[in-house]
Amino acid sequence: TLPPRTPPSSPRTQPLSPPPPSPPPPPPPVPPPTLPPPAAPPTPREATLGSEGCGVGVWRYVEEASEGLAFDASELSFNRLFHVTAVESGYGDDATVLAVLEDRGRSDPRDPLGEPNQRELDGDDLVALVSYYAIPAILSALHPDVAFAFTSAQVRDQYRDALAGSVSDRVRQVLAWIEVTAFRRCPLLALRSATEAGGGGSVVFGVTLEASVADVDEAALD
Repeated sequence: TLPPRTPPSSPRTQPLSPPPPSPPPPPPPVPPPTLPPPAAPPTPREATLGSEGCGVGVWRYVEEASEGLAFDASELSFNRLFHVTAVESGYGDDATVLAVLEDRGRSDPRDPLGEPNQRELDGDDLVALVSYYAIPAILSALHPDVAFAFTSAQVRDQYRDALAGSVSDRVRQVLAWIEVTAFRRCPLLALRSATEAGGGGSVVFGVTLEASVADVDEAALD
């Protein structure tokens, strides 16, 4: 009798290893940084004609203001600027624009304008006062950065008409010039603070006038 048959052993079951971890998902794409749009170039300053004017104080005390003119007011003859004669203005041909502006018609015989070219401001003689206030008007008209109410030719016509007119005509013209110069915005007032901040010449014009009065083109006075 044969012994009972031993059943074959079943194969050993191997434990299953866990699947490898899946790789992490790639990070989302980073969008490029958004740059601000380029700054637009500064637009030229625009002002309505007649909205600007510079009074006597600017032309007398802010030296940088005259740097935008095509001539030197301390050298140019007053009569040449206004296209008048010494007989018409009462000032000699050697009287400069700045000298007339600083003189204001004093009758002191030591006045640099000399006798008999000086004018007094009493009585009916308002010629000196007319000349005094005509200067800021025509300088405002000639300056390229001042949107003045009148052209230089109009100011000259007004000056000649005032000289030939009555006392009331002269007073009205003086008041009209004061209105459009002293009571308007003057863009040249910023020049003083800009120059002081920069510690040097004017940062607006940056031009040194080197030409003599003899070299001034007559077209620059119109």
